[in-house]
Amino acid sequence: TVSVAGALAVLTRPDSALIVGFWGLWILWTHRGEPDFKRRIVPLLVPGAFILGLWLAFKLNVYGELLPNTYYAKVGGSQDLSWGIDYILAFSLATGLLPLALLAPIWRPSDTGPGAEKRRANMRGLWAFGLFWSLYVISVGGDFMEYRFMVCVIPVFILVIVESLKQHVMAAFLIVGTLVGWSHAAPLSLTHRAGIEDIDMLASHLFIPVQDWEGVGKVLASDLPAGSDVLIATTAAGAIPFHSKLPTLDMLGLTDSQVAREGVLFEAQRNHTRIASMEIMVERGVHLMLGQPWLRRPHPQRNYRFASLRGFNVFKKLSRSQLPETARIVEIPLSPAGGGERVLVVLYLKPHPDVDALIKRGAWRVYSIL
Repeated sequence: TVSVAGALAVLTRPDSALIVGFWGLWILWTHRGEPDFKRRIVPLLVPGAFILGLWLAFKLNVYGELLPNTYYAKVGGSQDLSWGIDYILAFSLATGLLPLALLAPIWRPSDTGPGAEKRRANMRGLWAFGLFWSLYVISVGGDFMEYRFMVCVIPVFILVIVESLKQHVMAAFLIVGTLVGWSHAAPLSLTHRAGIEDIDMLASHLFIPVQDWEGVGKVLASDLPAGSDVLIATTAAGAIPFHSKLPTLDMLGLTDSQVAREGVLFEAQRNHTRIASMEIMVERGVHLMLGQPWLRRPHPQRNYRFASLRGFNVFKKLSRSQLPETARIVEIPLSPAGGGERVLVVLYLKPHPDVDALIKRGAWRVYSIL
């Protein structure tokens, strides 16, 4: 059962291999001296190894590689360890769990009853795993979503702390420290500390007026003909493609192998290391580049300056010569027809009849780039 559960965990999320591997080795090490040790190795290893072996063979046959595409998109580029350290520090300040767990003693000298040594060994294992996983999170640069990478160790930290509370000497310190840490959890988790977004912030991308990813997708779906093959490119490659039903190039490379491996190194957001270059978008025939969707009031002038393209939040070293000669800016109204209160600014890279028809009848406005 343990073996199969471990294999299913790895199938669900590949970095669970670290968890399964750590505890597998720990079990083998701590039980190595038992009389039936060799007999128990087979049922512990074989079922999970068989399942994972079939899965890895399938991956090699279909994809030609073992690691998921998201690895190359998120970790394959230059990785700043300071981001991972900031992530762990923010988690520590928000919850108080990590520092308390690391400071907590992991054995109870006064425990001399039956099974005492085994209990102490188990606590050492929990403590070691918490430290091991924290170092892994640091090595991959942390994350921008609120502490999801730490979910698997929160119960571990709590167990270590609770066990330590059984020692009278440490009890007062741990109780007070935990209460202080948890009293700061709510305010600290809402401050976008170190670029980390809480659940409400993540959800707000879909509907707040300055981003409105749902609204963007729905407007594209309503303006363009059903079944249109206009190819868009965006970093918000979830909600917008879902609502627009348009073919999409994921500019962050999570669902695109070329971008994940050949994209430009990108350091604007933690845990995303590459982004589609202009060369990739032109090669793939992108018609409309949305980037990180740029919403604003309608432009009062007749053109956009090249320098203003930084509003897309995806270009770091783009030169004017890299833009196709046909490139223009298009403003797509997001308010009711004629309202003109908000527009989506997109880079129109490659002509398409559906887009040209909307421009011709004045539904979408087009501007040159100076």
